Amino acid sequence: MAGSSGRRMNDARRPRRDAALRLARRIPEVVECHRTTGEDCFIMKVYFVAMDELDEILDQFLAHGLTTTSIVQSTPVPPRELPLPGKARTRS
Repeated sequence: MAGSSGRRMNDARRPRRDAALRLARRIPEVVECHRTTGEDCFIMKVYFVAMDELDEILDQFLAHGLTTTSIVQSTPVPPRELPLPGKARTRS
């Protein structure tokens, strides 16, 4: 099973936040990390092959705060280019 997981952290205290960011940079399965506003500090995209790999990754972050995990079930709108000024739009 291959999967992708979105992971949120919601502990805003600076030392824990900075430590979680350093950890995210060291884990190769974390392919994106976004700093956010609102309740969560980060949203991370993590790739894994098996659920036990995801468990191992999440366990590393638990020392730095609470986590919430969402698993991508499907992608009804695939990634697309940004609409740039002057670029013609096509409509279906």
